[in-house]
Amino acid sequence: MEKLKKKKYALFSLYEVKEKELVEFATCLLNKGWMILGSKETVSVLKSRGMDVIDISDFTKSKGSFSFPPTLHPKVENSLTMEDAEERICLVFDIAYPLSIGIDVGGHTLLALAVKGDRIPVTNYDDMASVIEQVKSNENITPELKRSLQEKAIVKIIEHNKDILGSISNEILYIGFKKIAKLSNGENPYQIPAYVMKDLSSGDAGYSLTSLKRVFGDEPCFTNMADIDSMLQTLYIIAKAFKKYYRKTPYISVACKHGNPCGLSISWNSPEMSIKDALWCNPIAIWGGEFIVNFKLTEECGKLLSESKEREKLAGNAKWMLDVIVAPEADENTKGILSKRKHAKYFENHNLYKAEDAPDIEIFRGIRGGYLKQPPYNYILDFSELKWITQPFEQNEIDSTIIAWGVAYSSFHGGNEVSIAKNNSLISVGGGPSTVDAARIAVMRGKEQGRDLKGSIFAADAFFPYTDAPEILIDAGCKGGVVPIGGQNYSKVEDLFKKKNIKIGFIPGKFRGFCRH
Repeated sequence: MEKLKKKKYALFSLYEVKEKELVEFATCLLNKGWMILGSKETVSVLKSRGMDVIDISDFTKSKGSFSFPPTLHPKVENSLTMEDAEERICLVFDIAYPLSIGIDVGGHTLLALAVKGDRIPVTNYDDMASVIEQVKSNENITPELKRSLQEKAIVKIIEHNKDILGSISNEILYIGFKKIAKLSNGENPYQIPAYVMKDLSSGDAGYSLTSLKRVFGDEPCFTNMADIDSMLQTLYIIAKAFKKYYRKTPYISVACKHGNPCGLSISWNSPEMSIKDALWCNPIAIWGGEFIVNFKLTEECGKLLSESKEREKLAGNAKWMLDVIVAPEADENTKGILSKRKHAKYFENHNLYKAEDAPDIEIFRGIRGGYLKQPPYNYILDFSELKWITQPFEQNEIDSTIIAWGVAYSSFHGGNEVSIAKNNSLISVGGGPSTVDAARIAVMRGKEQGRDLKGSIFAADAFFPYTDAPEILIDAGCKGGVVPIGGQNYSKVEDLFKKKNIKIGFIPGKFRGFCRH
């Protein structure tokens, strides 16, 4: 703990003045023996409440009209940076004005000087409230809080300079990351060290991988975290599509292997049924895989995710052996059941209850010597903008269509993904390299699991260049699907669907579903 000295000064320089909070903060500091310095506007508010505060111009004894603010006076720098300063400024509460107003040199310089002098820089009202709580309780500021505030101040300065740079040139982009978790290793055991890095400028609102809380389990590896990130994308776009169509979302369960869906099911009434159907889409593939839901895991859910007598009959082992499970929350009995698996890792994030509200994020991919950057994968299936062939889907076909589309558009099984769904559950999914290979694999996997494809719905993330892939799906029993429009042979593909009376919704061609390259 850092013991704050007597006769300590706090400097308030605020572009945004929240009078109630400001008065509360100042009252606490004054009661604890602090002296308060302030910019003209801040001092005016506090003096109107009868508080004994000092205008920064009086502190520096500079009454002249200068082209720089009084906060840049050498006395301020001395009080902020010199350990033995007679009038030592220990805390700076600074909210700089935005770039739209101008380049705030003074405000950001104050923050930099505070860091240089190992003082306490505060850049927002929430953090100031945290400081005040510590002052109230024991008059001490912990080294951990001070370091965190200094980090935030430097990031604030960097972001300000990035904005200035952006106003001059759009050719330069700086990205700031912070290590927030150490990983056991990279994709392979010899790839050490590995970390989760948080994008300090991200506005994900708590929906990102970095917002997950590991409740129990081994330290995850790079592969675990990459797989969870892929699962989050699948959950988010499917939840958004249901919300877009129904104005509400069902219970959603996604079973994955290496972040690719090998099972997915929804239920409007039973989370347990959603889990069971997702597990049994491909009970061999999911073994040792990952699982994510948008609802609370109950004890019954935990039992379903742990083992199955039916699976023991099928594969000689009742355990699902799930490596990673992600949910909004779980009760204690459920955690106890899931933690019996020695290497299981369980993560929580309450925001998954509202998965449909997850914001879009820009996509960066590291390459040798730099990054690739693109806008987010944010197409949400909109039935009103599809070009319909023969007839639109009936109400009881909508859910399976959303599932098939969501899987094809968020997985990478080799490219040109084709997925098949029926009765609110995924049947199978296949990947390329060609679309005909993807269709063939999807059908094969479904039949291997003993699934009846008659009356099923397919989705493809790329247009059909020839009629071969559609013929495979039609012959397997698919009665409809969605696919991007396009290709030199589009008219032949359309004619085939019409001839076979297959319900097709053509997605606008610009919304091809390629991802994770």
